[in-house]
Amino acid sequence: MAGTWLMGRPHFYVVVADDEIESPKTSAGMVNFRAEIAAYRYINADPGRLGMPQVVPYDFFNHLIDAQRMVAARWFANIAPLSSDEQRELNLPEAIRKAAIDAEQNPDRKEQLHYAHEIFLRRQSMESLNKQTSGRRRHRLAEYKKLMRGGI
Repeated sequence: MAGTWLMGRPHFYVVVADDEIESPKTSAGMVNFRAEIAAYRYINADPGRLGMPQVVPYDFFNHLIDAQRMVAARWFANIAPLSSDEQRELNLPEAIRKAAIDAEQNPDRKEQLHYAHEIFLRRQSMESLNKQTSGRRRHRLAEYKKLMRGGI
């Protein structure tokens, strides 16, 4: 593992004794934990005889991993919710998202993508505004009908 880098921002680090980094032998090197991580498997997507996927961490040799999952669920930081701008960006087609526009080399194509991005954002805004106002219209119509029937 020496010389390799993780991508992203890890929230979990395994701290071991210096002399057991490369080849763990005792609990100071977290030998059991590291062996379970190496042997751990997720669900096998291939269906079995009954058409159901096979669950592959079996009920043995995964106790430390299960404990770590419980610790992570309880104490690790939660993922921050997306802002409204980020949600709108994810609802756009991938070809006209900001990342795709920034990656475009052709200036004419970049300008076209920018305009398409703006059009889609305006369309989304209009659709959400129409949903809000149509709901209010229906509510007012229901109030009017109720008033005409003599009830309040």
